[in-house]
Amino acid sequence: MTGRPYAAVRHDLAGEVTLPARLAGRGYETFLAGKWHNGRESCERSFAGGEAVFLGGMTDQFHPSLATLRNHRLGAATRSEGYSTDVIAAAAARFLGTRDRSRPFFAWVSFTVPHDPRTPKSEAEPVTRAEAVAAEGAASWRPRYDQPFAWLHSVEAHPVPFNFLPQ
Repeated sequence: MTGRPYAAVRHDLAGEVTLPARLAGRGYETFLAGKWHNGRESCERSFAGGEAVFLGGMTDQFHPSLATLRNHRLGAATRSEGYSTDVIAAAAARFLGTRDRSRPFFAWVSFTVPHDPRTPKSEAEPVTRAEAVAAEGAASWRPRYDQPFAWLHSVEAHPVPFNFLPQ
């Protein structure tokens, strides 16, 4: 987010100007949905708005603690009742549907699922409102993926190597 190598900046990005901050200075609407791993101050400095914001690295994918960002201020995080990917995708979709179309925008959408704990949602789980909203926007590509992620990447479908850690 700074254009500098990871090893050349502090983890909290103190003293750095981020890409979204630069774009905001040029009239862009900036929005964050999902994970921000560089601390509260850099998050608030970088983005004017956001929804389903998670500060940190790893979380419970089924009940992440998420916050809302308004006017460069992050509110208190509350426990979500949806699967993290669905909630974050729905937040991004809402932003895209309601943003100020007279301005250019920068949306950073960062999902928490690529990180431990690797807990994909099973196909049998009920559909939430967040999933329904996300599915509406995904209808054009969804037919290509007819197997649930949990099965496509399960131990049964693809045995793991002998040195894979059980956790």
